[in-house]
This record gives sequence, structure tokens and C-alpha cells, in this order.
Amino acid sequence: MSWFLPWSLLRTASTRAADSICRHSAISLFRSRAVTSLVAIFHSRSSIPIWKILTGAALSRDFFSASIDIRNLFSAPLSLSYFVGKNDTFGSGDGFAQFGAAPIMTSYRGFLYFPNYPVGPLYDGIYQVHGTGAHLQYVPKVETLSMDLYVYEDTHAAFTMLGNYSGDFRFLLNFPSIKLEGFVGSTYLLTTNSFAFRGGLLFYASNRNVEFLSQIGIPVWNPLLDATPNINLFYLLVEPRLHLGLLSIVPTFFWHPGYYEQQAIPTSWVLST
Repeated sequence: MSWFLPWSLLRTASTRAADSICRHSAISLFRSRAVTSLVAIFHSRSSIPIWKILTGAALSRDFFSASIDIRNLFSAPLSLSYFVGKNDTFGSGDGFAQFGAAPIMTSYRGFLYFPNYPVGPLYDGIYQVHGTGAHLQYVPKVETLSMDLYVYEDTHAAFTMLGNYSGDFRFLLNFPSIKLEGFVGSTYLLTTNSFAFRGGLLFYASNRNVEFLSQIGIPVWNPLLDATPNINLFYLLVEPRLHLGLLSIVPTFFWHPGYYEQQAIPTSWVLST
């Protein structure tokens, strides 16, 4: 269910009951010339005013995301977004959808393979942006190259208080048979007045009936806990795929990281296939 409202009504509508969004709904507001758009998608049975969503003042665990996007900034291939909630996932392969590419993501993710969520982690990619902040995207080649910069207050569930800030840089390189994604980032940790770091790469290649996917990275490296990066910190997934007519052979090798979603994983360091 969607509503489309003039930009001038945003401030007024945010003070009325009409701005509430019901379960499984989305709201979009477009400025003249389609320069600015706002999209909010979340799951909640209660009514939440728009201004509380955009400031992060009334976020429940069922909330998914909201964002305001300004496209073609300065008449250049730049987009600037203000977002609240969950945002892009790094190292999953989802990002290549912007190029119109066919899905390359592994099936070894989500509730089917990790049913203990939220007690345990729901592995999907190496890292997901979660918080309130800004996203700057530069796309010099629409079908080939994209670069993203994120600066935000980190609100992952691992943080019990506000005041933790993160920054991430990501690039996506897309070709018909080869795809590459890389990212680096850091988080300022308020409780220890220190920084944690992360980074990773996704590589995908295909040739007729054969595909190869690899995801390798470190979701969290805190030098106060580990002086140097070690194997226990790595997220490593390797998945060769062989398609023989109606038959597909897809073994998946996954090394669980010791930290994920900004927190330690007690059942980590397990190699599964």
C-alpha cells in the first residue's frame, strides 16, 4: 500500500494521524521533477509519526528502513540519501541488482539455514549498514561501476546506548561474466573510546555451466581484543556451482566469523558445508 504526497505536505502530514503507516506498508513522497523521494518500509502494528521515523526517535525491532533520496546531485551521477534503519548489505551480491544483473547470491543464508535467529546470527553477507546517517553514491558508469560512502550513527542491536559512529566505503564492479565487490569501514566505540575495523571482498565468475562465488572478509576487528587479525575473525564462504541440465551440484563451504553484526558469536569458529 502506497501514498504519494506533495513535498510541501511532508511537515504538515507528519503531525497528523494520516502519516501513520500500517503493517507491511510503504510510503513514498516525491518532489516536483522527481528529484527527491522518501521511502519507508517497516513492520509494525502501531502508528508511528513520520518525524519520529526520520529522527530515529521511535524505532522498534520490527522497523526495517526509511530514506530520503536526492538523485542527480549537481547534475552529476551522484545520489545523496538520508536513511534510518537497515541499509545496504556488503559482500552478499545484492548490490549488483542496480546494474540489472541476474541474482548471484548464495542460497546458504536466511532462516532456512540459520533457524535460531534471533538467538543466533542470521548470516547474510559480510556486513550490513544499520543506523541513522547519510549515503553518497557515485555511478560513473551506469552498467559497470558504482562507489558508495556511508556515514552514520550505528544502531546495531549489539550497542546498548547511542554514541557509536560508523563510516564505510564500498565499490561494485560489474561485467557479464565477472563481478567484484569490496568494502572497508570503521566504527567508533563509545564505551572504550576506540575504533573497530572491517573489510571484505566478493568475487563471482561464470562460464556457461560453471559458476564460482567467494565471499571473504572480517566483519569486526577490534584491536583491543585481538592485537592482529587472525583466522577466527574471518567470514569465508566458497561456493562452486556446476549445472548439468536439470541437475545442479552446489557445495557450499562456510567458515563462521568470531564476530558478526558488531558482536561476538559464542558458537563461532565452525567450518560447515
